[in-house]
Amino acid sequence: MSTLYLIRHGQASFGQDNYDKLSDLGKEQSRLLAHHLVKSGFRFDRLYCGMMVRHRETATEYVEYSKKEGTAIPEVEFIPGFNEYDPAEVIQALLPILIREQPEYQRHLDKIFSDQRSFNLLFEAITRMWCSGNYDDTGITPWSRFAARVNAAISAIIEGSGSDKSIAVFTSGGPISAAVQRALGLSAETALGIGQQLVNTAISRFKFTQKRFTMATFNEYQHLEHRDRSDIVTYR
Repeated sequence: MSTLYLIRHGQASFGQDNYDKLSDLGKEQSRLLAHHLVKSGFRFDRLYCGMMVRHRETATEYVEYSKKEGTAIPEVEFIPGFNEYDPAEVIQALLPILIREQPEYQRHLDKIFSDQRSFNLLFEAITRMWCSGNYDDTGITPWSRFAARVNAAISAIIEGSGSDKSIAVFTSGGPISAAVQRALGLSAETALGIGQQLVNTAISRFKFTQKRFTMATFNEYQHLEHRDRSDIVTYR
């Protein structure tokens, strides 16, 4: 069987004008990931990346450190199918509905972009609404269409790969959640709930043949552990 490594990007710039770039901490996480991949002897036959800035910046840390260490790696190929869904679209469409249907969330609204806990509570509630399929008539891209796009990208990799291959993709939490759903046959809500636990720069492994796609490991982040600091492990 071949192995597909789905790697989440480093911490993005939460609360900044441009979210789609790594924060300083995200760059540090990505460097630690790069060192881990090279020093641990990971070897990839193909290397893919989503089109988003935070994907590319995370992958670049690995590419540059590999070159510095003299480790041969394949050229990075970009696949838009591994892009994240548009959280702004989902929030703008569903936040007013959430507040109207569950007014207890109103007290978190003023702090949505200044307080991480308030944002997390609102965002998790909104994504549960989104993946339920009950609000698809609001004009947002449905979870089912997003997951189909991710699965098409995964299927293209499977169809283009032989046996005993190791393939890495730098991507986001949403596509990894869609892959978990595919591998385990979960509901969208359960898969997204699991995906909320993904750590920035964590690695999840999936085994595949032309006929099978299964999950082997989920959310590996040993490269961030034992660093004697509490802020290095992040989820947003």
